[in-house]
Amino acid sequence: MPVPIGSVTEICFVTENIEAAVDRWAKTTGAGPFIVMAFEPSPGNRYRGEPAEDAFRSAIGFLGTTLIELLQPANAAPSIIREVLDVKGEGALHHIYPSIKPLDAAAYDAQCEAYRASGFVEALSLHLPGMGRNAFFDARDTIGCFLEVLEFDRIAYDAITERLHALHLNWNGEEPLRSIEALLAG
Repeated sequence: MPVPIGSVTEICFVTENIEAAVDRWAKTTGAGPFIVMAFEPSPGNRYRGEPAEDAFRSAIGFLGTTLIELLQPANAAPSIIREVLDVKGEGALHHIYPSIKPLDAAAYDAQCEAYRASGFVEALSLHLPGMGRNAFFDARDTIGCFLEVLEFDRIAYDAITERLHALHLNWNGEEPLRSIEALLAG
């Protein structure tokens, strides 16, 4: 069953142990399966205006039509993940990505400009391989978390959102953590 574009919102939480967090979410809420990805520092990534040196792991999985993301730092470098995890602790809310939909370059730029016009500071900018530019705006003083924006086309949207949601709908609860390669191959 297709997920209507713009009907999915992502809610992200921080963790020190992505495997344990996935297990808790799967057993407690039925969320999953989760797809895990690893991200290394990359030239051009910017954290609070400076080169970003953080590495992290991300796991995404559906709970109904809500996309749950879990972020785990993979090194001790300063990051927006550490900003939340070190202050609020395990399982704290990190960011939301409201009404996910494919964004071309112009729509991405417009959304980023709208957040800037609202007074939100761009805390992290990076490029996601196979997708596009990705930014996080600090809205913690307003809504208690960061806001995410991602530039990606309909093909990438379908590959992630549609396939992952279909996995969720047909999931038997086994193998709650899987690789991104397994999702893209299926």
